[in-house]
Amino acid sequence: MADKLLISGLTWRSKEMQKAAHPDMPFFVAPDEIAEMLRPTRRQAVDRIHVLSLACIADTEKALREFLMLAKERGCHLVSKEESQGFYFTKKSDIEHIVNEWRLARNRGAAKIGGRISADLREKEHRAACAVIAERWPLPNEEWRTPDLLKEAGKSIKKKKISYNTAIKYLGKRPIAQYNYQAKLKRKANAKR
Repeated sequence: MADKLLISGLTWRSKEMQKAAHPDMPFFVAPDEIAEMLRPTRRQAVDRIHVLSLACIADTEKALREFLMLAKERGCHLVSKEESQGFYFTKKSDIEHIVNEWRLARNRGAAKIGGRISADLREKEHRAACAVIAERWPLPNEEWRTPDLLKEAGKSIKKKKISYNTAIKYLGKRPIAQYNYQAKLKRKANAKR
């Protein structure tokens, strides 16, 4: 039995992560190399195609069904690590079962991708908003009140609001920043004497 790994950019996992799961296997990249992987040969050995997730196989149901029909014609076995099972093509119901599992895997993967993208965008947005007030953050409260600074930072983002905890994440605690700023001013004053 010949083991082959199918990887793709259709999942939240990087191609390197997918390769690392089966480091010793020859790998093929979907969708471009599927035809090469499933090409007819004279060998009698059955191919066992490994994927980290069924979501790696195809981005549309039509493409998945085409892949499954080719794999069935070749007599291949399909092994998915994420779904923790092997799939065999002995009946038509097997293909429907795989399609249903693929849909679930795509939904789980899409949710992770969407969540990661959303978190990255929010972090970039908050970092830029905090950069607006970074120079004034260590100044005394009498000059710049914390609620005023947070409101000003919030004007540059969609939510129109930055929480104190978000500001702390990117700028540090304000009392500590103020203490360090005052210490810096004292050092400068002492150095001038």
